[in-house]
Amino acid sequence: MLSKRESKSRPDQGIVTVLTKGINQKNEVVISFERTVLVYKRDNNKIESQTNY
Repeated sequence: MLSKRESKSRPDQGIVTVLTKGINQKNEVVISFERTVLVYKRDNNKIESQTNY
């Protein structure tokens, strides 16, 4: 994880930036990229009511 912050427009969610790397059989990095995803916060009951988890 590179960074995390709360969403300004969605108080029950946060924005996480991660670094993903792909490594071949020689243990060489062949691809790497950053991606940013919107995720529900841990103590959010909204997702539980929608998924029955």
